Amino acid sequence: MAKKKKKAVKKRKIKKRVVKRKSRAKKKVVKRKPKKVKIVKTKKPIKRIPLSQGFFMFGLLGLIVALWWTYFGFEGKKLALEWGATFIIFFIIVIIASFRSLEIS
Repeated sequence: MAKKKKKAVKKRKIKKRVVKRKSRAKKKVVKRKPKKVKIVKTKKPIKRIPLSQGFFMFGLLGLIVALWWTYFGFEGKKLALEWGATFIIFFIIVIIASFRSLEIS
């Protein structure tokens, strides 16, 4: 009889799966900061004091003088255009402020 050759059978190694378990140690308790409460302040109505009529007249006369001095000049001397534009803008702001502060009577 012929001898049968036994095949070398390799045993298969089964890898064991290691499951890591969470430690049951006490967890740190993190204290949360309390939420900031927004305090809503009620706005008090602002008392507006109307500007005087003299303030309006100052703005109006200043505007007229600045326009005249910039474009026609006094005694042959004109005001520089940059300065003239600055004065004109300033006096227009004064006039707007006086209109804005008017009080209905």
